[in-house]
Amino acid sequence: LAWADVKLVGPDVRVAARGDRVLFLPSSGLELELEGQDLVLLRERDVQAVSSPPASDQRADRAPGQYL
Repeated sequence: LAWADVKLVGPDVRVAARGDRVLFLPSSGLELELEGQDLVLLRERDVQAVSSPPASDQRADRAPGQYL
């Protein structure tokens, strides 16, 4: 498993937000380079856990899930 910072999310993502850290299997993502940055494109179902910023920065409307 590997941790990564969330840089962008799609419009229908429920469990992660920009700025979170997500835990995922590296083999489940698609690696790409965009504007000189190495990124991993993940499906929401491939996210094993989410580590969010402190409570004052969290979105209140998040759906239940696996949070650290």
